[in-house]
Amino acid sequence: MGLSSYLLDKFLNHHFKGIAAGTAPTTLYGSIHSADPLLTGVNEVTTTYFSGRASYTATNFSSPATLGNYRQIVSTASLNFGTSIAAGSNLPYFGFWDAATGGNFLGGFAFTDSLGSKILLNFGSGDTVSRASGSIKIGLDIGSWSIYARDLQLNWLKGTGMGSAPSTNDVALATLLTADGTITEITAIVATGGRFSISSANWSAITTVGNTRQIQTTNDINFGATIAAASGFNAIGLFSSTNLIVFASVSTQNIVVGQELIIPASKFKVSLGNV
Repeated sequence: MGLSSYLLDKFLNHHFKGIAAGTAPTTLYGSIHSADPLLTGVNEVTTTYFSGRASYTATNFSSPATLGNYRQIVSTASLNFGTSIAAGSNLPYFGFWDAATGGNFLGGFAFTDSLGSKILLNFGSGDTVSRASGSIKIGLDIGSWSIYARDLQLNWLKGTGMGSAPSTNDVALATLLTADGTITEITAIVATGGRFSISSANWSAITTVGNTRQIQTTNDINFGATIAAASGFNAIGLFSSTNLIVFASVSTQNIVVGQELIIPASKFKVSLGNV
């Protein structure tokens, strides 16, 4: 469960491949699923129990906030499915779409109680069924994605566009790098000044890897030979202008003068999905 392939691709294309995410939804449409909707919205049973999907205003979520290792938005209004036409039991998941019928699946998530624990939805025939304000939570991890990027993605689901897509991304080397963009960057060790620029054209097609969507660079990231030494190198970050998008830890190592700093294309991969 989590974001759909459609939405994962939209965000990867926006952040790295120069293809803007486009108009954000103003209305979401809630669905019910008998099992994990996975990446495509499978196992939907909404019309088995109701006349159709539940309409939900996209702005009716809280502002993104950090909860543990996640950025999360929480529903601020009830999600109303209306009167059931059949009894339902032990239904574990809901989903969101961009249309009342058909359309693009945006993501699926477990029903939870006010404490965030997973629950099962049960109701009788003729019951009015709704989920209270605060009972729908959408969380995206910040273990490798920055708070800035996750907020762009969550706010898109809330109806706020992501603006223009960047035409390049810059790779930075660091001795400290965190999800809020705090960085102790290694600079002036190579003639280019320390960052390597990747054009939006130099990314592969998006593929499915496990439960994620993934892209990789199609060219080596070649900083060239170092002109100064640096100690404690342990992190790599990918920036859009001054904003951190993704980051990763590497084994701590020292850089010596004259060392060639090259990351092969096959080794520089970015995944977005449900891990």
